[in-house]
Amino acid sequence: LFLVKKEKHSLDTSVALARLILFAKKIGRKKDGDFINRDLMEKQKQ
Repeated sequence: LFLVKKEKHSLDTSVALARLILFAKKIGRKKDGDFINRDLMEKQKQ
């Protein structure tokens, strides 16, 4: 019973993580662009 619970829990966690990553990527696309631009600007300043 404990093992089954643990398996299900880890599966739920994996699904949650996958959703979180997808969500972050969706939001992150714009943020990544801003972040990369900021990074390049910082490098140019130096």
